[in-house]
Amino acid sequence: AMTMWPQVARIARAEVLRIRELGYVESAFATGFGPWRILWSDVLPNAFPPLLVATSMTGGRAILLESGLAFLGLGDADKASWGALLNEAQTHLQTAWWLTLFPGLAIFAVVCAINLLGDVWNDNLNPTLDRVK
Repeated sequence: AMTMWPQVARIARAEVLRIRELGYVESAFATGFGPWRILWSDVLPNAFPPLLVATSMTGGRAILLESGLAFLGLGDADKASWGALLNEAQTHLQTAWWLTLFPGLAIFAVVCAINLLGDVWNDNLNPTLDRVK
């Protein structure tokens, strides 16, 4: 989380700058609405779905990064990790292949579930998708 927040912040800034230039925001400003009301009622609801998808993808990448570092032996040895389980099971691959199968499937399933959850949230929260369909 400490190293991955700048990507989400860049997406947030880009979305706000893009939405700020759209016609309905300019119309709301021309009718006399204040900048805070426009931000809360027009800009943030339309910027939220891409941010949600970016955040969910960042969560999946964080799990993959932690598992990879733990697999390489760079994680905390005192805490259980799927990557550490894969590293320890590497020596038993010929005799007990299932020791590598289940942690690998768990990583795959959780990362896919997080990404699919972000996609479902985007489909349900994005107001512009109804116009496209």
